[in-house]
Amino acid sequence: MKTLLIIDSHSILYKSHFAFGKNPLTNSKGMVTSALYGYLRVFFQLQAQFNPDYICFTFDKSRDTFRRKLYKPYKAHRKETDPDLKEQLPFAPELIESMGFKTIMMDDYEADDLLGSIAHQFCDKDPDLRAVLITGDTDSFQLVTEQIHVGYTSSKNKKGVDIYDIKAVNEKYDGLPPKKLIQVKALQGDTADNIPGVKGVGAKTAIKLIKEYQTLENLYDHVDEIKGKLKDKIIADKELAFISQELAEIKLDIEIPFNLEDIPFELKPNDRCKELLNLFEFSSFSKKIFGDTFTIKKQEKVEVKKDYQLILKEEDLDQLFKKLHKQKIIAFDTETTSLVIHEAKLVGISFSFNEHEAYYIPIAHRYLGVPKQIKLNYLTDHLKSLFSNKDILFIAHNLKYDMKILSNYQVPFPAQFHDTMILSHCLNKSDKHGLKALVGELFDHQMLNFKEMVGKGENFSNVSIQKALDYAAADSDYCLLLYKHFMHQLKSEKNIETLINTSEIPLIKILAQMELNGIKIDSSHFNKLTIKLEKECSKLTKEIIETAGEPFNLNSPKQLGTILFEKLEIPPLKKTKSGYSTAADVLEQLAPMYPICEHILQYRHLNKLLGTYAKPLPDTTDNENNIHSSFHQAVVATGRLSSSDPNLQNIPVKSDWGKQIRKGFIPQDGFDKLVSIDYSQVELRILAQFSQDEGLIEAFKNKRDIHLETAAKVFKIDKSEVSKSQRESAKAINFGIIYGISSFGLSKQLKITMLEAKKFIDSYFEFFPKIKVFMDKSSQDATNSGYIETFLGRKRYIPELQSSNKNKIQAGSRVAVNSIIQGSAAEVIKLAMIEVDKYISSKNLKTKMLLQVHDELIFQIPLDEKNEIRKFQQIMENIVQFDLPLVCDIEWGDNWGELENYTN
Repeated sequence: MKTLLIIDSHSILYKSHFAFGKNPLTNSKGMVTSALYGYLRVFFQLQAQFNPDYICFTFDKSRDTFRRKLYKPYKAHRKETDPDLKEQLPFAPELIESMGFKTIMMDDYEADDLLGSIAHQFCDKDPDLRAVLITGDTDSFQLVTEQIHVGYTSSKNKKGVDIYDIKAVNEKYDGLPPKKLIQVKALQGDTADNIPGVKGVGAKTAIKLIKEYQTLENLYDHVDEIKGKLKDKIIADKELAFISQELAEIKLDIEIPFNLEDIPFELKPNDRCKELLNLFEFSSFSKKIFGDTFTIKKQEKVEVKKDYQLILKEEDLDQLFKKLHKQKIIAFDTETTSLVIHEAKLVGISFSFNEHEAYYIPIAHRYLGVPKQIKLNYLTDHLKSLFSNKDILFIAHNLKYDMKILSNYQVPFPAQFHDTMILSHCLNKSDKHGLKALVGELFDHQMLNFKEMVGKGENFSNVSIQKALDYAAADSDYCLLLYKHFMHQLKSEKNIETLINTSEIPLIKILAQMELNGIKIDSSHFNKLTIKLEKECSKLTKEIIETAGEPFNLNSPKQLGTILFEKLEIPPLKKTKSGYSTAADVLEQLAPMYPICEHILQYRHLNKLLGTYAKPLPDTTDNENNIHSSFHQAVVATGRLSSSDPNLQNIPVKSDWGKQIRKGFIPQDGFDKLVSIDYSQVELRILAQFSQDEGLIEAFKNKRDIHLETAAKVFKIDKSEVSKSQRESAKAINFGIIYGISSFGLSKQLKITMLEAKKFIDSYFEFFPKIKVFMDKSSQDATNSGYIETFLGRKRYIPELQSSNKNKIQAGSRVAVNSIIQGSAAEVIKLAMIEVDKYISSKNLKTKMLLQVHDELIFQIPLDEKNEIRKFQQIMENIVQFDLPLVCDIEWGDNWGELENYTN
């Protein structure tokens, strides 16, 4: 049976463009190329998946089709195409034709109609032909027959497309045959295309009705059999239902201007193809198409030979570790039963020291018929010796996790270590730093998927040892390859090499120690707090429902929107695709006039504290009542650390309830106090350093109140006349400038007019002119180079600055300035953590660093080491040599929520 591929080009281009999110691909001239890159990548994936005999590419010509003439609102609500995508679209058909393939687009019809007509007409003529329709649109499922299948593009399938035949469609739609999906759409409608359907009829009801009545006509012939409100809805929207059916049905009878023989899968690239690929800077695709590596037809992808070996005998283990001790560089990876460190058990470990040569040592696979494995103690004795070898560099992808696992078995942290995930975060433009994603992107290799291999509800110990070998050995193997790739890249990135070696890599061990140590909580405090918060939430719920006049789900934005903006007739400020917006910024604007909005904000705040901290924390402790949060180096683009499970950086500081949460964090046994050392206004000081603004530097050097100083200048009054609210306004401006605040943003924050906000900002720059110069220069430099650089040389790429969209450019300018300041502040505290940790170790102190909360470090100390606190402060304040001093404030206390100034 021969295969015909018919490509819905617009669907793939659209998905590819937005798949890159905030990190689009661009060429050196600033043109965004994400859609075209993804389009070609899908083309080569399809070639590998199907080895087609025939292929053609369909395109939408315009939005003015017969459906728009039938029903004017059809797709009328859709926004204008993203300008960056719009710029790429004309190149797609030209590129395909320059490769020697056939494209088709027609006035009055959509690509779906062309897919349907080509597939049905060609399959009708040739019973031995299989047509596969490649699309990301489920509308095409109605076209499925014995000969016609849909290849659905899914972000979950990295190798190609998911195939939908009749059976797959039946399973997805509760047994309905593909053709009946037209009638389902007629009733259900489609918000994406603005097909009206019958108001109030959802997918489940529509499927149920069509299963029973088969056709729309038959449904209306027997409409009296239907009971209640559903009958009324169906009768009321009869005309729209039949219009929707016509809109939903894909045409099968369009005259196609070519025959099957005219669209063979034969690559015949011309000179224009080469020009386009050079324009887009697609060197890898150019090599595939014009180089020796490209296979035109029916040629299997050459697989690299891999030597992955299973170690099941002690004598083989002994031989392996003899080899390992002789290596200079070793990549390794642990396999465990859980991602939660204090619950996880080691199942096996893999090693690699040569390309495509790796070893897997299973110790705890549990299933019927499992072969005898290496004993845990025998392995850990070898591991302790190996990881104590100071001549070996140990590499892992997310090394912190692996070393925390091994520490449970008393395996020491190695003297030399590196992490490919950290390397990726510092060097790779993409925001995806997982091993599987990187290997797919850099080596065009699809690694085994953990979830597919392990299965739902199972863990790695249930995986067969042979399968585990392929999976685990590949992890170490490709980790080694990634390391070599990134180290080669680092040769031309000396600033980033310094960043990695002085800050990012040394920090891994410190974070691992902090996470393993954890921080103690008072469970009884949280249990009592849970009762108080539940009571307060219940009280607020009652008040809100009384105001609403009827019960509803407060956690449902849709129900809340209906209550606020329909029943209570509060003027809506914003609408989204799903209905009225009830986001915090909307409710905050309405709260002064409508108390119910203020109550909802309070409810959400308390409910979040309840659900995130008060209630769950006591259930996440270890046996000693410690919780073990995780800190992440490869998440935030600026280089700031983030925290999760739980996020201890996000507990509200100013909220009284937030303070109540913090009161539950206490020193562990053997320690007396918690100590907070917090950089004072570090981001403003860094702004002063980078901008070299004399006014700002002088204010800091003379230890003046910077917010008071700013208020006096902006409001043009004497400092003695500055009111509390004026100082707060100045504070908002000072910190807002760092985040590139606009007149609109400041007006909302201070609840003033945009004109007043603009005057504040203009006045600010009048008194601090070099800050404006720095901001404009930073934005221009980033526009020219495509990125900003922080104090230690971290690069953050800002594709928004290359856009033709004014709003995106303005957003990019704000990101540029903020990334320099916030990224540099993050580097300052990371360097401080490293030096303070060195001091603690050199003095063999009992004091432990527990948490990092952006500009603040939390320690626990015994009272007999309290004199060291000033030394920690001194190290932190002198960690970098700026033109103006860094200042740290110190507080201490019996718990995190009741800290007082440290005066010793």
